[in-house]
Amino acid sequence: MKNIAVFAQSLTVDYALEVLRGITSFFEEKKDVRLFLAQTRFPKIDEGIFEYQYWSGAEILKSQQIDAFIIITGSYTAYLTSEQCIDLFKPFSSKPIVSISLDLAYSNSYYTTICCESIYNKIVKHLKDVHSCKKIAFMSANLTKSVEATERYNAFKKAVSENVLEFNPDYVLDGSFTSGSARKAIEAKFSSKNQVEFDSIVAANDLMALGCISSFSELGLNSPSDMKVIGFDDTYHARLSKPTLSTVSQQISKQGYDAASLTYSVLNGEKKERCLETELKLKFRQSCGCVDVYSKKDEYVDETGSVVLEEDEAYIEKYRRHFDEIYTIYTLFDTINTAGDMKSLYSSLKFLVEQMDMNSLAIFMYDSPFSCERNEDIKLPEKAKLIMFSDIKNGTGCFAPEISVELKNQFIADEFCKTENGNFLLSPIFSGKLQYGYIVSNVKKSDYEVYNIYLKILNNMIVNSYEFTKNYSKNQFLEDENKNLILSNTDLDLLSKTDELTGILNRRGFFELGQDTINVSLKMNRSGIVFFADMDGLKQINDTYGHEMGDRAIQVQAEVLRNSLRSTDVLGRLSGDEFAFIADGMQLEHIEDLRKKINRLSKSLSEKNNFPFEVSISIGAAVYSKKNECRLMDLLIEADKNLYIEKRQKKCSRNQSEQKTSRL
Repeated sequence: MKNIAVFAQSLTVDYALEVLRGITSFFEEKKDVRLFLAQTRFPKIDEGIFEYQYWSGAEILKSQQIDAFIIITGSYTAYLTSEQCIDLFKPFSSKPIVSISLDLAYSNSYYTTICCESIYNKIVKHLKDVHSCKKIAFMSANLTKSVEATERYNAFKKAVSENVLEFNPDYVLDGSFTSGSARKAIEAKFSSKNQVEFDSIVAANDLMALGCISSFSELGLNSPSDMKVIGFDDTYHARLSKPTLSTVSQQISKQGYDAASLTYSVLNGEKKERCLETELKLKFRQSCGCVDVYSKKDEYVDETGSVVLEEDEAYIEKYRRHFDEIYTIYTLFDTINTAGDMKSLYSSLKFLVEQMDMNSLAIFMYDSPFSCERNEDIKLPEKAKLIMFSDIKNGTGCFAPEISVELKNQFIADEFCKTENGNFLLSPIFSGKLQYGYIVSNVKKSDYEVYNIYLKILNNMIVNSYEFTKNYSKNQFLEDENKNLILSNTDLDLLSKTDELTGILNRRGFFELGQDTINVSLKMNRSGIVFFADMDGLKQINDTYGHEMGDRAIQVQAEVLRNSLRSTDVLGRLSGDEFAFIADGMQLEHIEDLRKKINRLSKSLSEKNNFPFEVSISIGAAVYSKKNECRLMDLLIEADKNLYIEKRQKKCSRNQSEQKTSRL
């Protein structure tokens, strides 16, 4: 049996999921292969609160039990440079590695790649000859400093030259493979459509292309009538966007299939070239004007000019239905709490595995949890114990079999996974900074993003059951201290809901008290307003005066809001420079007065604290009542959209002031 580990940076990104489906489709009929897939993120990642803990899955798969690795390096290069990727995966290079998109340059590594030059030449030629575009811009991903970004940028420059057009450096905007980075680049450069000189833009990937369409639309430039837009990747977002996105198909699924085939051949001793190139294909849709924006058909025009109906409509419809639900569940999994010991969990395990549509699932735990800080390397214990497993396919299961594995040599026990082939997900079990163990599940389908969410929820159930079991016997001796314990827990609960820097509610406390406030208000037939607030220029304060001064600015801004609001209003700090508050009973006509009060206090307290700057904050509002949406998260999203409008107005006002000053 060949054991192959597959690493993906995240299982919430279209690109990685499509690659994975290509990989697993190759191995479907292979009876001698077990795939172990891990969402790894990467060490010390500053995204999320404890996302860095996922790297422990990669550490577990360093086991001698693994024969080869397939690494979707294209999912890492949006965050890491090629040099960082090479350093990151070097500890795994004692085994064959097949990298998808990046040459890791190890002695026994292989990689799949694409060639951008010819396809970019066709794109520029198409825009010039078919749509009469003469001034073509480029939304690069140069901020990532990745090989992929550099290749696409250089290919575009060469294509412009070969099509006898002038390359204008002012027509290059720099992003980082994300929609938000594209929007930020456009907003920083243009405040009105009259400033935009080019007639079309090519983006280094689909997400940035969609960000361009959105930002240009806000400026009054609609796609494709005013601005032709072409992306790169052909993710499902490209087909589902309005207008549908013209793009380049990397044949992402085929890249995964090719990488799997290459890995299998290498493990069977076949001699293979280190590099395998996958062909690119053009798909011109609505965003460049090749398909009518009012068309009801899912179609595109290929590079020969032929109209082609999109394939896989059933899957697209499925994706359309559940994609938003996936992200909702992903953010809500921490709300799942269960009370019960580990044996009670095992009694439900068979039912849970069936509900999750898995063949089998095993839970491995360390002798005791260990703590890992964000900036520390993850050092695993030497051993793990198989605590329980349920095998639906073979009708077996066991609780506390007392089977240990030496992680250096083995991470799964034969009793759970004998000669079973198929696809396995490996997910670490953690809570906060504590690592408890890991889950290994044999899955039936390729809906890895959904399985990943199930495992996140199960993670919480396991941690709760483990802690309940561990503390149960202790609690028997603490009955006489219950009153003190209750008081202590109340204090601790209050502390856990308070922001340490500002003394106001933290994210957890705000969401708990905030939703309760809204619910009570509605029961009393009242309405109110939810505000989302974002400090102006905190990054510039940190960069210019240091983070200590930035923390002082946050504290003063919190004091401003606290003094501006009523004692009955709910105020919290959601993240670094983001605040939110709920004003029960407030009407829309009062917002301007509140805004003036906040601005006045901001100026006064800035002077009182002798700041070399003036703190300020932008706010957006969303009304709640029995007539509209009353879910706090949705109200905050709406308020955030309105905040964005105020941010733009401030920026335009600032630009006009600067222009007036320069004329004087």
